[in-house]
Amino acid sequence: MTGRSLRFTLICGLALAAQGCGSEPGGDNAAALEASDNASAEADPCALVTREEVTAAIGETVVKAQSDGEGCSYETEDAMASSVKVEATRTGGAREMQTAREAAGVLGRIGGEMAQGKGAEAQAGEAMAEGGAAPGLGDQAFFGANQQLHVLKGDSYLAVTPPTMRSRMSGGNPLLSDDQKRAMARAIAEKALARL
Repeated sequence: MTGRSLRFTLICGLALAAQGCGSEPGGDNAAALEASDNASAEADPCALVTREEVTAAIGETVVKAQSDGEGCSYETEDAMASSVKVEATRTGGAREMQTAREAAGVLGRIGGEMAQGKGAEAQAGEAMAEGGAAPGLGDQAFFGANQQLHVLKGDSYLAVTPPTMRSRMSGGNPLLSDDQKRAMARAIAEKALARL
Protein backbone atom coordinates (compact mmCIF):
# COMPACT_ATOMS: atom_id res chain seq x y z
CA MET A 1 0.00 0.00 0.00
CA THR A 2 1.43 3.38 -0.93
CA GLY A 3 1.62 6.30 1.49
CA ARG A 4 -1.09 8.15 -0.40
CA SER A 5 -3.60 5.28 -0.27
CA LEU A 6 -2.75 4.67 3.42
CA ARG A 7 -3.47 8.32 4.22
CA PHE A 8 -6.74 8.13 2.25
CA THR A 9 -7.79 5.01 4.16
CA LEU A 10 -6.94 6.64 7.52
CA ILE A 11 -8.82 9.83 6.63
CA CYS A 12 -11.89 7.84 5.56
CA GLY A 13 -11.74 5.78 8.77
CA LEU A 14 -11.43 8.91 10.93
CA ALA A 15 -14.30 10.60 9.07
CA LEU A 16 -16.56 7.60 9.72
CA ALA A 17 -15.51 7.47 13.38
CA ALA A 18 -16.10 11.22 13.82
CA GLN A 19 -19.56 10.89 12.26
CA GLY A 20 -20.49 8.31 14.88
CA CYS A 21 -19.09 10.36 17.79
CA GLY A 22 -21.76 13.05 17.61
CA SER A 23 -24.68 10.68 17.80
CA GLU A 24 -26.18 8.98 20.80
CA PRO A 25 -25.63 5.26 21.11
CA GLY A 26 -28.36 3.53 19.20
CA GLY A 27 -29.94 6.87 18.28
CA ASP A 28 -30.35 6.05 14.61
CA ASN A 29 -31.31 2.48 15.44
CA ALA A 30 -33.83 3.63 18.07
CA ALA A 31 -35.45 6.02 15.57
CA ALA A 32 -35.55 3.30 12.95
CA LEU A 33 -37.12 0.85 15.41
CA GLU A 34 -39.74 3.42 16.47
CA ALA A 35 -40.57 4.17 12.83
CA SER A 36 -40.84 0.44 12.19
CA ASP A 37 -43.18 -0.01 15.20
CA ASN A 38 -45.39 2.87 13.99
CA ALA A 39 -45.51 1.46 10.46
CA SER A 40 -46.40 -1.95 11.90
CA ALA A 41 -49.21 -0.42 13.98
CA GLU A 42 -50.53 1.37 10.88
CA ALA A 43 -50.51 -1.80 8.81
CA ASP A 44 -51.96 -4.04 11.54
CA PRO A 45 -54.58 -2.58 13.88
CA CYS A 46 -53.85 -5.40 16.35
CA ALA A 47 -50.35 -3.91 16.82
CA LEU A 48 -51.86 -0.92 18.67
CA VAL A 49 -52.60 -3.06 21.73
CA THR A 50 -51.14 -6.47 22.47
CA ARG A 51 -53.15 -9.47 23.64
CA GLU A 52 -51.24 -9.30 26.93
CA GLU A 53 -52.22 -5.66 27.46
CA VAL A 54 -55.90 -6.41 26.83
CA THR A 55 -55.63 -9.42 29.16
CA ALA A 56 -54.26 -7.15 31.90
CA ALA A 57 -57.02 -4.58 31.32
CA ILE A 58 -59.99 -6.97 31.40
CA GLY A 59 -58.67 -9.57 33.83
CA GLU A 60 -59.27 -12.50 31.47
CA THR A 61 -56.86 -14.22 29.11
CA VAL A 62 -57.18 -13.13 25.50
CA VAL A 63 -56.77 -16.20 23.29
CA LYS A 64 -57.24 -14.55 19.91
CA ALA A 65 -56.65 -11.15 18.31
CA GLN A 66 -57.98 -10.73 14.79
CA SER A 67 -57.73 -7.76 12.44
CA ASP A 68 -60.72 -6.75 10.36
CA GLY A 69 -59.50 -3.72 8.44
CA GLU A 70 -59.32 -0.65 10.67
CA GLY A 71 -60.13 -2.58 13.82
CA CYS A 72 -59.01 -5.49 15.94
CA SER A 73 -61.17 -7.90 17.93
CA TYR A 74 -59.75 -9.53 21.05
CA GLU A 75 -61.50 -12.67 22.26
CA THR A 76 -61.29 -14.77 25.40
CA GLU A 77 -62.32 -18.41 25.65
CA ASP A 78 -65.90 -17.17 26.08
CA ALA A 79 -65.89 -14.85 23.05
CA MET A 80 -69.59 -14.00 23.33
CA ALA A 81 -69.17 -12.67 26.86
CA SER A 82 -65.85 -10.89 26.98
CA SER A 83 -64.68 -9.71 23.58
CA VAL A 84 -63.05 -6.32 23.09
CA LYS A 85 -62.92 -4.22 19.93
CA VAL A 86 -60.34 -1.52 19.14
CA GLU A 87 -60.85 0.63 16.04
CA ALA A 88 -58.56 3.38 14.80
CA THR A 89 -58.38 5.77 11.89
CA ARG A 90 -55.27 7.86 11.36
CA THR A 91 -56.83 10.61 9.25
CA GLY A 92 -60.22 12.28 9.33
CA GLY A 93 -60.47 11.85 13.09
CA ALA A 94 -62.51 15.02 13.65
CA ARG A 95 -65.17 13.77 11.24
CA GLU A 96 -65.21 10.33 12.90
CA MET A 97 -65.52 11.93 16.34
CA GLN A 98 -68.41 14.13 15.20
CA THR A 99 -70.20 11.08 13.77
CA ALA A 100 -69.64 9.20 17.04
CA ARG A 101 -71.05 12.13 19.06
CA GLU A 102 -74.13 12.36 16.83
CA ALA A 103 -74.76 8.60 17.08
CA ALA A 104 -74.29 8.71 20.87
CA GLY A 105 -76.82 11.54 21.08
CA VAL A 106 -79.45 9.62 19.11
CA LEU A 107 -78.85 6.42 21.09
CA GLY A 108 -78.92 8.39 24.33
CA ARG A 109 -82.34 9.87 23.52
CA ILE A 110 -83.74 6.46 22.59
CA GLY A 111 -82.13 4.92 25.68
CA GLY A 112 -83.63 7.62 27.90
CA GLU A 113 -87.12 6.74 26.66
CA MET A 114 -86.51 3.01 27.04
CA ALA A 115 -85.11 3.48 30.57
CA GLN A 116 -88.60 4.65 31.62
CA GLY A 117 -89.88 1.13 30.90
CA LYS A 118 -89.52 -1.98 33.03
CA GLY A 119 -87.23 -5.00 33.16
CA ALA A 120 -85.06 -5.76 30.15
CA GLU A 121 -86.28 -2.68 28.27
CA ALA A 122 -85.10 -0.40 31.09
CA GLN A 123 -81.74 -2.20 31.28
CA ALA A 124 -81.25 -1.85 27.52
CA GLY A 125 -82.12 1.84 27.78
CA GLU A 126 -79.54 2.35 30.51
CA ALA A 127 -76.87 0.66 28.37
CA MET A 128 -77.64 3.01 25.48
CA ALA A 129 -77.20 6.15 27.55
CA GLU A 130 -74.06 8.22 27.04
CA GLY A 131 -71.48 7.69 29.80
CA GLY A 132 -70.04 11.22 29.87
CA ALA A 133 -66.63 12.80 29.28
CA ALA A 134 -63.35 10.93 29.64
CA PRO A 135 -60.82 13.60 30.68
CA GLY A 136 -57.09 13.09 30.25
CA LEU A 137 -57.26 11.08 27.02
CA GLY A 138 -56.19 12.60 23.70
CA ASP A 139 -57.54 16.01 22.72
CA GLN A 140 -61.11 15.05 23.58
CA ALA A 141 -62.81 11.86 24.67
CA PHE A 142 -66.18 10.58 25.82
CA PHE A 143 -67.94 7.35 26.74
CA GLY A 144 -70.88 6.48 24.51
CA ALA A 145 -73.43 3.70 24.64
CA ASN A 146 -72.37 0.67 26.69
CA GLN A 147 -69.31 2.68 27.79
CA GLN A 148 -67.67 2.54 24.35
CA LEU A 149 -64.78 4.99 24.58
CA HIS A 150 -64.26 7.49 21.73
CA VAL A 151 -61.00 9.48 21.58
CA LEU A 152 -59.73 12.18 19.22
CA LYS A 153 -55.95 12.71 19.18
CA GLY A 154 -54.75 15.14 16.53
CA ASP A 155 -56.30 13.87 13.30
CA SER A 156 -56.58 10.29 14.61
CA TYR A 157 -59.71 8.69 16.05
CA LEU A 158 -59.82 5.72 18.41
CA ALA A 159 -62.82 3.71 19.62
CA VAL A 160 -62.56 1.04 22.32
CA THR A 161 -65.53 -1.23 22.97
CA PRO A 162 -65.14 -2.96 26.34
CA PRO A 163 -66.67 -6.34 27.14
CA THR A 164 -70.24 -6.35 28.39
CA MET A 165 -69.75 -9.23 30.79
CA ARG A 166 -67.15 -11.54 32.28
CA SER A 167 -66.74 -15.07 31.08
CA ARG A 168 -69.75 -17.21 31.86
CA MET A 169 -67.23 -19.81 33.05
CA SER A 170 -66.13 -17.60 35.95
CA GLY A 171 -68.00 -17.65 39.23
CA GLY A 172 -70.42 -14.99 40.43
CA ASN A 173 -72.36 -12.37 38.53
CA PRO A 174 -70.86 -12.08 35.03
CA LEU A 175 -72.31 -8.61 34.33
CA LEU A 176 -69.80 -5.78 34.43
CA SER A 177 -70.69 -2.44 35.99
CA ASP A 178 -70.36 0.77 33.99
CA ASP A 179 -67.39 1.75 36.18
CA GLN A 180 -65.62 -1.54 35.38
CA LYS A 181 -66.25 -1.14 31.65
CA ARG A 182 -64.98 2.46 31.70
CA ALA A 183 -61.81 1.44 33.57
CA MET A 184 -61.14 -1.39 31.08
CA ALA A 185 -61.72 0.84 28.04
CA ARG A 186 -59.50 3.58 29.49
CA ALA A 187 -56.62 1.18 30.22
CA ILE A 188 -56.77 -0.20 26.67
CA ALA A 189 -57.04 3.28 25.11
CA GLU A 190 -53.98 4.52 27.01
CA LYS A 191 -51.89 1.72 25.47
CA ALA A 192 -53.27 2.33 21.97
CA LEU A 193 -52.84 6.12 22.13
CA ALA A 194 -49.15 5.71 22.94
CA ARG A 195 -48.74 3.97 19.55
CA LEU A 196 -51.25 5.96 17.51
